[in-house]
Amino acid sequence: MRKRLLQHIDWGFMAAVALTLPILFPFLNGQLPDTADSQLHLHRMVSAALSINNGIFYPRWSPHLHLGYGYPLHNFYAPGWHIIAGGLYSVFGGNAVHFWLAAQTVGVMLTAPGAYLFARTFASRPGALAAAAAYAWTPIRFREIWDQGNVSQLISMALIAWGFWAIASLARRPSPGKVALAALIIGFTVINHHPTAFYFIPAIGLYAVLAGWLAAEKKDASRRISICIAASGIGILIAAVYWLPAALEVKYTLLDKFTTGQFDIASNFTPLRELLSATPFLDRGAYVPFRPMNIGIVHLTAALIGFLMAARSRKFSRWQRGHIITAGIALPICIYLMTASSEWFWVHVPIADKLVYPWRLLGLVAVLTIPGIALLPETLPEKWRNTSAISILIVVIVSMLPAAYPTRDTIPFEQPITAATAQEYERREGVPGMVSGNEYLPEWTTFQKRPLIAPDMSLYENLDWFFTVNDMPEGVSVQQSDSAEHRTGERFSIDSDFAFPLQIRQMYFPGWKAALNGEPIETAPSGDEGLLTMQIPAGSHILEVWYGGTTAQHLGDSAALFGILICVFLFVWELRRKIKNRHPAPPIQHQRFAFGVLALSLGWMVFNQVYLIPKTDWFRPRSPVTEPAAMQTRYTEQFFQPGIGFRLELMGYTLENENLNAGDELDLMLFWRTLGPIDASPALKIVLTSRDQQHVYGELISSPITGQHPAKWGLDHYAVERLRIPVNADNAPTIAQIRLMVYGDEIWKTGSDTTEIILREIHIDGQQTMSGDAVKAETRFGEAIQLIGYMLERDTSNVYLQLYWAVREAPSQVYMLALHYWRDGKFIENHDQPPLGINYQTSEWRKGEILQSYIGIPLPDNDADELRIGLYDPESGVRLPVQGGNYNVENDLLILKLKH
Repeated sequence: MRKRLLQHIDWGFMAAVALTLPILFPFLNGQLPDTADSQLHLHRMVSAALSINNGIFYPRWSPHLHLGYGYPLHNFYAPGWHIIAGGLYSVFGGNAVHFWLAAQTVGVMLTAPGAYLFARTFASRPGALAAAAAYAWTPIRFREIWDQGNVSQLISMALIAWGFWAIASLARRPSPGKVALAALIIGFTVINHHPTAFYFIPAIGLYAVLAGWLAAEKKDASRRISICIAASGIGILIAAVYWLPAALEVKYTLLDKFTTGQFDIASNFTPLRELLSATPFLDRGAYVPFRPMNIGIVHLTAALIGFLMAARSRKFSRWQRGHIITAGIALPICIYLMTASSEWFWVHVPIADKLVYPWRLLGLVAVLTIPGIALLPETLPEKWRNTSAISILIVVIVSMLPAAYPTRDTIPFEQPITAATAQEYERREGVPGMVSGNEYLPEWTTFQKRPLIAPDMSLYENLDWFFTVNDMPEGVSVQQSDSAEHRTGERFSIDSDFAFPLQIRQMYFPGWKAALNGEPIETAPSGDEGLLTMQIPAGSHILEVWYGGTTAQHLGDSAALFGILICVFLFVWELRRKIKNRHPAPPIQHQRFAFGVLALSLGWMVFNQVYLIPKTDWFRPRSPVTEPAAMQTRYTEQFFQPGIGFRLELMGYTLENENLNAGDELDLMLFWRTLGPIDASPALKIVLTSRDQQHVYGELISSPITGQHPAKWGLDHYAVERLRIPVNADNAPTIAQIRLMVYGDEIWKTGSDTTEIILREIHIDGQQTMSGDAVKAETRFGEAIQLIGYMLERDTSNVYLQLYWAVREAPSQVYMLALHYWRDGKFIENHDQPPLGINYQTSEWRKGEILQSYIGIPLPDNDADELRIGLYDPESGVRLPVQGGNYNVENDLLILKLKH
């Protein structure tokens, strides 16, 4: 019996699970990783637990958030895993961090098995395991684990492969149970992380059509396509519990006002060179070492080789070739959509810009590499297939080892975590509502005018649904009851000699209800804070106030319940079919490769935990705090925090490219360290200016510096900040200075007693053309510079001159532009100057450039009839010889007549 059971276990699936174990164990230490979003998601989970603890199984409004003013967090930020983990925390209690870690563990463990199952629909077990390793050990996975900490995104990105597998399996062998399974996976992916759903739903919808068509015979195609689309539709129906109210009620928030600055999608594209870069070693000497948004060069190379070899092979089936061709087309499209060249798409497609971060498509890109990697071994002779598959698997994992370890310490937490803990975090970190941009703030409030003052914390040391009233006028008595009729509300006993407006310490939002002495009364927002307000008449009253939800929310609940009931019916139908047509499953053959991968994974996990992490620095370098390994140029400058002293030092920088085109981005890394305790989180402003500071070519504000409070860096780490400063697209060729300023409430002074520093100069290439109104000149000054045209105007007191230069060869030295006034054949005065001022001197001009000089000079008091121009060496005074053109030339000065 036991032997028969073992024969029916897919050990390839078990090996895929084992591939995730080495990723898991470094963070399974019971402590919360110190990542950008880890605390946000922990408190979101506890927020869901608070509602569940009060009998609200799908939370929408969180009364304790926003420092006790309430916030519609779960109505707009998809709460899938928060509800599950929060429910377990509510029921079992214990350490909330453990439930957070359990959710992250699930997110990691879902990766490789889902990819394996999807790959097995078109590839053998060895190729599927190679693809599973690539999907689990992909760069974006480690960024989520060790830098981002967005568990919602981690889980939903893992579920993408499961969704593709469910549709593929359904298309090949349709059944009621597979329809239900695909629907539940799709529905939960949406409910769990809405930004992932934005690209997942179109992708899975297109794949439903493709899979149904590829798997079907000619007469059967429409039926299979319809079944796959129906499964997707039921999944979207289940997810209506989230998307329906979120879509209809987002108009009541200030979301549109917060998609600017760092939340503007134009600021978050990824350069192609970064997407295609190798995964670097992460310096443990850095507090937040730079981790690129890359696909993984090994992953991409293996996938592309697989695409090319499989596309040429004739031995593959229609199903296999369809996957190869489709993935081969979709992969470069997704890469393109993550770069700045695709901005037009995000701007013109409705709500696309709300995705904010195009790099999220890396989750889909990881799925699109699966067909190429899985089928690559299949293109080789049979004797080489296992060897090639294990080679891909090993090389993929080894290429990702530099990214597989933590670079920061964990965050200690006192238990239990309560509503008061969340409010303290909101106040300390400045993240009211547990969102980074406060984007779901109700439109009736002016939160910016309200200081971040926490309420009486002792009122919130629990997981109870609780809110209170605002300050009352004299002569009004309000007593809050310990019990309320509604689980989302509070009861108040009121006694007043006069009518008055009663403000609840909750922001107004659709869904609030109130009853006075059992009769419904109107609720409305009032004041700058947009607080929930009711008009109370004189006398003694019992007031019930509760969040009862909206029509859209109730419709979403009903639609989701209906979708789940459909799935239950389909599962029962499937079960009855299987009982009626019961056939023993054949044993699974050829599993030796899977056993080998399983043993390899378990062995590596033990070696990694016992030897590699605690005893070596392999893949984990650590440079001295004052000598960052990635820093190319030292530039030591200290900054003085007003009233405290020198507390911040810029040690140097790394500049990716000192030659840019107009419209490019300046890729700059700055290296900072703290010199002592800092009680502020300063901002950084970088401006690209001309030398005379009259022109701005680009600018960026980073607040706070590195995105982390400098107090977190410690004195034993440096901090690295990767900046991309957009260069204006209309810039002319020029030299730009990189100017840097640090400021808080006041501007911080530098060690040189200045308010800013000039980091260095860079060259910007631009395009200029000659105006059609210009007079053509075609006159050479020496061999390198040609005047191709000019425009000359004058008024009663000034002459205005535009000169158009063509650079034939790069000049080797600085020349001055001679501007001489003459009258009646005699010299009067000169106004010599560099042709383009100090901003772009001739020695900096480059071959092929077209340049414009804009010059305004005053006329002499006794007027003039000629302006003579030329170029000369300022040291020797020797002029460049003037050749060509149909203009008078004298002593190598071109004579331009001034008309009266």
